[in-house]
Amino acid sequence: MKSSEIIFKIALSIFILVLIISLLFSLPYVNALRGIIDSDIDTSFNQKEVSNEIIRYSNNKQDTLNTLLDEDMINPLLTQEEITHLEDVKVILLRVRMLGVLSFFTSISLYIYVKYKNKNQVPNLLRNIVVLPVYITLFLVAFAIIDFKSLFNLMHNVLFNNGNWLLTEEHILIILYPQSFWVISIMVILVLWLGILFVLQQINKKHLFRKIIE
Repeated sequence: MKSSEIIFKIALSIFILVLIISLLFSLPYVNALRGIIDSDIDTSFNQKEVSNEIIRYSNNKQDTLNTLLDEDMINPLLTQEEITHLEDVKVILLRVRMLGVLSFFTSISLYIYVKYKNKNQVPNLLRNIVVLPVYITLFLVAFAIIDFKSLFNLMHNVLFNNGNWLLTEEHILIILYPQSFWVISIMVILVLWLGILFVLQQINKKHLFRKIIE
């Protein structure tokens, strides 16, 4: 397998993964999933409104979280640790999307390069593209089944350079987005990721087969 094929597979896989992760932080998805796993905890604030503002902030659609006040409209609902954590999330989301853009242009550039150099090699770009993601998914699923908490902590330690993500069940972020929210979301991401790559691989395989018999 040529280096251009390997880089293309990795770049396209990352681009698709970033697109799906962006779904995780969209208002329709978050509201739909929160509706399914709606918290039974009574709160003095409108959970949907607070969640919507947090998602808008995380997606860089508003600059501050100052409007999130308590029922007396005086003190912030979120603790300083939660606010700092959301600031970190905002930066990471921006970097992830920049990685997605870079991966997209890398994929397009390599496709054009391979097609210009030898168009007969184009089908090889998508051949077995789902193999590496399958191994990654199997590893993550096995790790999660054995010890989800350790996997969760490991991912946060890699992504965040402080301990502001170590929140308790009393924190609003945990009330709004409990562990079940993230377990379901990770499953959705992995299933969609593998599904899209598998469909692309099968379409490519059928196209290649048709080309051989013609």
